[in-house]
Amino acid sequence: MRLKSFTFALTLLTAALATHAPAHATDSKAAKPKPIIIVVVGDSLADGLWASLYRAYIKKRYVRVVRETLNSSGFTAYNWQAKLEVILRKYPRIDLIVAQMGTNDRQRLIIRRQRWPSFRSDGWVKGYRERVEKFMSRLREAKIPTVWVGLPIVRAKRYDADYQFMNLIYKAAAEANDRIAFLSSRALTQGEKGHYVAFKRDQRNRRRRFRHDDGIHFSDFGYDLVAQHVIKVAGEKWPGLVPPPSAGK
Repeated sequence: MRLKSFTFALTLLTAALATHAPAHATDSKAAKPKPIIIVVVGDSLADGLWASLYRAYIKKRYVRVVRETLNSSGFTAYNWQAKLEVILRKYPRIDLIVAQMGTNDRQRLIIRRQRWPSFRSDGWVKGYRERVEKFMSRLREAKIPTVWVGLPIVRAKRYDADYQFMNLIYKAAAEANDRIAFLSSRALTQGEKGHYVAFKRDQRNRRRRFRHDDGIHFSDFGYDLVAQHVIKVAGEKWPGLVPPPSAGK
């Protein structure tokens, strides 16, 4: 009699465990975050920004930060429109694009079978603006949220004035596109008096190398600062689109 009672109790326990096992498996699967794809495009400035965003999310395996940058490229001498089409085919789903270009665009605008307009000329401005607007319009058509990072303050005054001029083109094109959030990086990258600085203090008040020796690019610390604001702007424009970065970043 005792053996039958024990066998009956064991059967009930086994049935209960079998009933609850699938539920636990389902709950665990449901709690798994959905994959998030962030694609970084642009020139050498964007390449450094990609590295910082990669480090920021390295502990969150469901966030993939993709490198689609090309050093020494830009809108004047490289076909970023064609490159964008390749990227869109390569990644059918992109949650966020981070773009930064213009470092190399202080030169003639290359146009096939036509005279190349010199930098800042009327022809250059018209053609350059068209390329920027076309690029951004394609992102809007693809319905991809984009943070466009403006060019930073730089050490050489002649470069800095030109970059400010180009930023006006990016900013105007972005503001006409509801899928683009323009991040002005000048306020983030200048000193307290509004001038170029090679060093900044971190959260612990330590003096850190902020810019590269060339006066244009950044140290890892500098890129990390810009990357933090990229994530902040994306979160403000599209709440819940991207998670906060990994701990320690």
